[in-house]
Amino acid sequence: FSFITFYHFTYLIISVAMLGFGAAGTYLTTHKMEDNTTAVDEFLARNAWRMGVTIVAAIILIPRIHFYPADIIFYKDYSNLISLLIIVFLTALPFFFGGICIGFIISHSGGTVNRIYFADLAGAASGCLLALLLINNLGGIATCFAVAAITMVVAAFSTVYHRRRYLIGILITVVLTVLTARFELL
Repeated sequence: FSFITFYHFTYLIISVAMLGFGAAGTYLTTHKMEDNTTAVDEFLARNAWRMGVTIVAAIILIPRIHFYPADIIFYKDYSNLISLLIIVFLTALPFFFGGICIGFIISHSGGTVNRIYFADLAGAASGCLLALLLINNLGGIATCFAVAAITMVVAAFSTVYHRRRYLIGILITVVLTVLTARFELL
């Protein structure tokens, strides 16, 4: 949010992330799935791919949405609330699909839930450090594209089906990362 919209909306991301993860938990609770190994792999790959696609879509679409929060305060123009809702929805989608992947893996881990949860926390900590490193070296927008590329890699390694589509997604997001980093750092 701080790179795309006003800097003080950065704090809104925590609420939007929780909204996306909570919606994913609700989805997983209401939609039971068979434990067929092929179906599970495809389900995880499909949702990791969707996370990457929605990250790219959000980064491209959000700056094009006309949102002027000062108009609400100074002119009592509440039409900007619709723009805010669209921004929140676009931002929550990647967290929704990421939450589906994480929640599904944890809920199906059985007796190894301690190790899976530890790996989740260690991965989150590593991701935070990697995000700082990437933001400092690539810039904010390019880092978002790099995260999308990583989710595409996860999708490609999660299944043998539709791997070409996932590899094309990796190529597109890597190109977006490189081009954006090049222009951001000029």
